[in-house]
Amino acid sequence: MVNFYSRPTVLALSIALISLSAHADDTATEPEVTLDTLNVVVNSGMQTAPILKKPSDMIIRRETLQQRSATLGNALAGELGIHSNPFGGGASKPIIRGQDGVRVKILQNGTDVIDMSALSPDHVVAADTLLASRVELVRGAGTLLYGTASQAGVVNVIDERIPSRMPQGNIKENIEGETLLRYNTGSNERVATASLNMGVGQNVAVRVEGLTRRADDYKVPGFQSDVMLDYLPDSHNKSTVGTVGVSYIGDRGHIGMSYSRRQDKYGIPGHNHAYDNCIAHVLTPEASISRYYLKAYPHLIQNMDFSSSAHFHCGTAHAHDPGQSHEHPLGYEHDHTHPGPWIDMESERIDVRAQWEKPFKGLDKIALSFTSSDYYHEENDHEVERLDKYTGRLQTINNKPGYFGNQGKNVRVEFHHTPVKDVSGLWGVQWQKQESFAHLPHEREEGQRYPLIANTNKQVSIFGLERWQANDKWAFEFGTRFEKQSIPIDYSEDKLDRYRPKPECWDWGFSSGCSPAPNYEEPDLTTYKEKATSYSIGTTWDFKPDYRLSATYSHNERLPTPMELYYHGKHLATHSFEFGNIGLDKEKSDNLDLGISFFGDKWSYAVSAYHSRFKNYIYNENIYREGNLFMRRHNQAKADFYGLEGMVTYHMDNHAISLFGDLVRGKLKDLPNAYAKAYYCDGAYTTTKPEDTEENMQRCDYNYFADDFNYSYEPIIAQPNMPTPRLPPARLGLRWQGDLSANWSADAEYMHVFGQNRISKLESATASYDMLNLGLDYHNHWGNLDYTLSLRANNVLDEKVYIHNSFLPFVPQMGRNFSLSANFKF
Repeated sequence: MVNFYSRPTVLALSIALISLSAHADDTATEPEVTLDTLNVVVNSGMQTAPILKKPSDMIIRRETLQQRSATLGNALAGELGIHSNPFGGGASKPIIRGQDGVRVKILQNGTDVIDMSALSPDHVVAADTLLASRVELVRGAGTLLYGTASQAGVVNVIDERIPSRMPQGNIKENIEGETLLRYNTGSNERVATASLNMGVGQNVAVRVEGLTRRADDYKVPGFQSDVMLDYLPDSHNKSTVGTVGVSYIGDRGHIGMSYSRRQDKYGIPGHNHAYDNCIAHVLTPEASISRYYLKAYPHLIQNMDFSSSAHFHCGTAHAHDPGQSHEHPLGYEHDHTHPGPWIDMESERIDVRAQWEKPFKGLDKIALSFTSSDYYHEENDHEVERLDKYTGRLQTINNKPGYFGNQGKNVRVEFHHTPVKDVSGLWGVQWQKQESFAHLPHEREEGQRYPLIANTNKQVSIFGLERWQANDKWAFEFGTRFEKQSIPIDYSEDKLDRYRPKPECWDWGFSSGCSPAPNYEEPDLTTYKEKATSYSIGTTWDFKPDYRLSATYSHNERLPTPMELYYHGKHLATHSFEFGNIGLDKEKSDNLDLGISFFGDKWSYAVSAYHSRFKNYIYNENIYREGNLFMRRHNQAKADFYGLEGMVTYHMDNHAISLFGDLVRGKLKDLPNAYAKAYYCDGAYTTTKPEDTEENMQRCDYNYFADDFNYSYEPIIAQPNMPTPRLPPARLGLRWQGDLSANWSADAEYMHVFGQNRISKLESATASYDMLNLGLDYHNHWGNLDYTLSLRANNVLDEKVYIHNSFLPFVPQMGRNFSLSANFKF
């Protein structure tokens, strides 16, 4: 039975249905309203800032989003230059022009989405595309309004949670609403959304909206577990969202606030219980003794402390598991009858927006926003018993939860000045604080219980954007942003003292009694502080009617995140142990984006080419692999990214045919030498241990007390240039859209995704696939009620789809599926 009921949604859905039934026969005329083109955000900047329109900019409207995935990455993955980093059915995040993570800034109504999605791809983006009026992707100088390092683009999810206008309904003048019902066969997905805007008097608008989504494990063409399955285990999802907002709207501005609560529960596919008790040994012997503080705070590890012989201790035979492949996607003996781990997430968010128009001479308006968000999730698993086929012993693994949290506040003020001689623009200031942590309380070693130590990331920014309309052909824009960041951490002196060597007595661990304490170092506990400055210059030239050339140059600086600096420990959702790097410098890049577009009666096209050159590109390097368990560390190197994306469309009457495609290439260059166990002989280091001869004792560093050659860990292993990790493949497609009659419309899209053989260290190649999607829509009205019925057929060819840029590249995506939806507006 399809169940659309949930507590945060039931009020909005009930009000919407009551209003429909009460006023379905009311045929009073009213002004025509197009929801997706209204300026519905009080202060998103992108709707009010003087940003130049470039061929690579894009807007995905409400009607399109309602037919796509409920997770952000999958919802945008069909757009030029955008791929998805999916994780089962519960989470996905966009990858834009080969960039992901914090390089792709995700906003909700112009303010940061405060969650843990930048920490890992298995963490959901806490923004709802099914409740959005549109999603915008903007590149160029406009990105600097919100961050210093999103040269690939800023994604802004825009909804109407805070009303900025009085409602104008089709049925009743001061009431408008919308309801969506959707069902999908591939995962038995049941979706219901409802929104209602109500006017109270002449100046107050109230909005109530909600969403409920339930989906089972999604179906695939074939999945080899202990038996062949036709679904992906642990890809289920359940989401519930409820929001209420209110605004006071006057003649010269408005002020409003909203409260939103979201709950998600979704599975984590591909988990291997053989990894649950693993410990990663990464310290050199010298670091284990001389840097005692690493036992208490292992995130303080430096490059010289990281052993070239790092390894895992798991107490299982996982290293003998068969390798992952399309025929054996999990790479271990999986019991499909036992449910895997899942995430329970809760997020609460309060937004306040205000706008004051014409406040003073010289100012067009002042815009203010405040956001407070409290994000928290638990990663849970069932107790499991499994027989180790190599030892013959029955193992009981009692999996305890892990806890992840992020509390954040964001304040920004924008001052939009009055145009001066064809120059318009804005300047502003932003303050943000986020307190995040990851806690695994049941780890055996104390230092492993906080893989992300509790930290406070504080940022203060000043930004500006100016546009000069030189004449009817030329326009220029300039943007800049200065950002100051500090990350204080509260260290415990008592905790350090428990591990600090005592001068009078030291236990070396292999002898009884006391011995003299070794030489040791004290940690540098200075608060991380750094600054970044980015700027961008762009121009557009309308050199002929319907033609536009655009060019943008930007210099971007990005400061490392707490995840990249401090994470140290398990990350089993991605089959890995990950390690930050406190030695990371700020990342710098120089970027060039060129575009040309033409819009004629019959033909139109838009083509963009880009190149980014990084000086200190931060990437998550695969440094070791044992079976299917990875060891990764954040490192830096020079990097180049370049790519091409474009679309050509032929228009004929009520039909359009488009040819589209994109590709991106990324290469790491001049990589730093890897550390290795080294012996010092004749003034140079070598990885080969000298033979035990008298001559070698004289020419090499020999320890006569230990009767052995001394060694240390030195950066002496040269690394070749290589592709960047998880590089998205090239795509080429054909799309048709047409109106069949006044009420019927249809579309068809075929896309070939090329195989990816440009692989980074310890990666595997991914096969190509073909994707065919079909759609049919019926639009009509009943009285003053507008409605749309839609049928979608996705992956019609039932292809086995594997995503190279995912951390789970051997987990297949959904097979052939059909979606039926009904949308009502009044």
